[in-house]
Amino acid sequence: MRAPGNNNPNNTNTALRTGSNAIPVATKDKATITCYECGVVGHYSNECPKRLAKLAEHRCTCSAQRRISTGKKFAPNNPNNRNGRLFHMNTEEAQEAPDVVLDVLRKAEEKVHKIREYLKTAQSRQKSYADKRRREMTFEIGDFVYLKVSPLKGMQRFQLKGKLAPRYVGPFKVLSRRGEVSYQLELPEEMSAVHDMFHISLLRKCLEVPEKTEVFKNINHRSVDINQDLTYREVPIRILEEAYRTTRTRSIKFLKIQCSNHTEDEATWEREEDMKKEYPDLFST
Repeated sequence: MRAPGNNNPNNTNTALRTGSNAIPVATKDKATITCYECGVVGHYSNECPKRLAKLAEHRCTCSAQRRISTGKKFAPNNPNNRNGRLFHMNTEEAQEAPDVVLDVLRKAEEKVHKIREYLKTAQSRQKSYADKRRREMTFEIGDFVYLKVSPLKGMQRFQLKGKLAPRYVGPFKVLSRRGEVSYQLELPEEMSAVHDMFHISLLRKCLEVPEKTEVFKNINHRSVDINQDLTYREVPIRILEEAYRTTRTRSIKFLKIQCSNHTEDEATWEREEDMKKEYPDLFST
């Protein structure tokens, strides 16, 4: 019978105490003790080599998993260098760890190296796909470029007609180059609120010098009110036509709307109810 309060079934050197009297428990001989872990006679379960090996393997495996999950700084992949290994133990841990633990760590390290190689391959493949769409583009001082702008569309359905919106304004002259991808442009006074430094992705090269062509004389970038974030707002200015679209249950009225910064040929058809809701001033006149 186990003594009350004694949680170790193999520890027989404790005494049963009642009050101030102590009743010693009979001590068993190790030669007659059977280990609960491995079933071998001659040692307790807390001294079982099999149990100690499992505990050491569990501690080393948890340490390896914790290193991977926490993303600690790993040294370069050099298996011949101790500092280049992902999982290394001190001398005492290496002496206590069984061969199965070292084998687990070795396999885990090999898997990590393979994962890194697969990631590099995937990144290189993805980069090759992206590089197909890229092109080398540089500008010299004195070149003329167009500046990319984005419209702030107010109409709900006008987003479907985004291809009709002006994408670039200009051309503007390149004054200087800052770094590899930034350029300073000569902007007019009407765009004084806009910073004159732009990334190369916002620029497109002008193939013809404005002073040598007649086409650029009619270009008026002042007609586009550009905000500080290179956006402008498009608003309807005139109703050109009216039409009805009849379905099985009702008839819907559409209006042909001309927006600012667009010609009559670029007008789009919009629902009358949507236009009255968003732009009531358009119908007041």
